[in-house]
Amino acid sequence: MTLVETLIRQYDYLLLSKPICRRGPGGVLLPMYDTRPSSRLRLYTRNLPYPLYEGGGLLRINDCLLDSVIWKEGGISIHRMPSRMDAVSFDFSGCVMAVFCLHGIWYSAHIHMGGSNDCTLKWIAFVQQIRPHLEALCMFRPNVLRHCVLPEKFRFPDSFANNEQIYATMAHLWGAVTATGRFVSLCVYPLDRSFRRFKVLFVEEHYLGMNPTYYAPLFQPFRSQSEAKREWDVFWRSRTHRLLFANY
Repeated sequence: MTLVETLIRQYDYLLLSKPICRRGPGGVLLPMYDTRPSSRLRLYTRNLPYPLYEGGGLLRINDCLLDSVIWKEGGISIHRMPSRMDAVSFDFSGCVMAVFCLHGIWYSAHIHMGGSNDCTLKWIAFVQQIRPHLEALCMFRPNVLRHCVLPEKFRFPDSFANNEQIYATMAHLWGAVTATGRFVSLCVYPLDRSFRRFKVLFVEEHYLGMNPTYYAPLFQPFRSQSEAKREWDVFWRSRTHRLLFANY
């Protein structure tokens, strides 16, 4: 089965090959992979006043093998794929997921967007640096609006805390981009505190392009971050999406 078919047909039990997070000191939850400043794209980032971070790895959800990339607070995290394949990232609340091909090498990315550490302008600057060498680029913002209208028992708290009790009792919004160019918002709910077993609450597909020119309106020279954020929000809200499955 494809990834999307798996999410819908096996909605009542998703098993991850690796826990989505680890228990740290004092009950703090850490992501499944550490993030570290990346040297892979140093040629393209040496003129940028901030690092990109690397964090991710291969992950299996039921029988589907995927690349995963980890969210970094206030940063842009990337992961080099071994080949073009389905990719997933986790715990979206306004961030953007991207997949791009540079000199024949595929990468997945999770771009932090929101709050005082918003990375919209940083991502724009990075893409402008690599634009002459980009062979493919796709991006999407998982649908946090649908996530926010879930029944009360599934909603995340107003103030997010990285502790086990809260994480195990709230819905989580994931994003996935398939190798065939499908974009999916996936909302899941933990079945226990293993951080490996989840059930699906909804699957929504977004209809977007794979060509860098499709996203050209997002990479114009904005005068400020607030202007960029407004234009990006208009862009995402104007894209077509469709609910494929709901179970709540």
